[in-house]
Amino acid sequence: MDANSSSTIVIDVNAPNVVGVVSNTAQVTINDQDPDTSNNSSGVSVNVTESGQNSSVDLSIVKTASNKAVTSGEQFSWNLDVTNNGPDTASNVKVNDQLPSGFEFISASMNGTDVCKVNGSDLVCIIGKMSNSATNTITVLGTATLASGQLENTATVSSTTNETDAKNNSDSASIIVNLSLIHI
Repeated sequence: MDANSSSTIVIDVNAPNVVGVVSNTAQVTINDQDPDTSNNSSGVSVNVTESGQNSSVDLSIVKTASNKAVTSGEQFSWNLDVTNNGPDTASNVKVNDQLPSGFEFISASMNGTDVCKVNGSDLVCIIGKMSNSATNTITVLGTATLASGQLENTATVSSTTNETDAKNNSDSASIIVNLSLIHI
């Protein structure tokens, strides 16, 4: 290569299946003496985004209790209706539910499928992708262990897709727990 000349090499690559920053550095070497090695390498970083990163959705969640009131020790369920109001497909949809004290968790399922994990009082349900207008129902079954009073519970839905209206991403429901009477 002649002095003061340049050459361009173009390399096309496929983005990895991982979201995040990918960096690459190219380096040139020669067989002769190079008086300035400070310009022999160059790097670039690219932010790999999820396909459809410019997409947007309006997720909503509605939480209800199966009954208005139960007796202490009685089973009931919280029902979580998660809807994608579009306009695009939502990716990595997740529901977080901090289960209240006085509620003993038994099981959780979405349309009959086990997509939820509980750790202590933290319930996390991974829905994944939701197409426009899709609704999924998560049923959380448990027992009222509160002696008496009111159980209130809030669930939140989130996604990695741009959310256009976060006001409807959380909802709460409550249930009255009546004292269990013991007959002697």
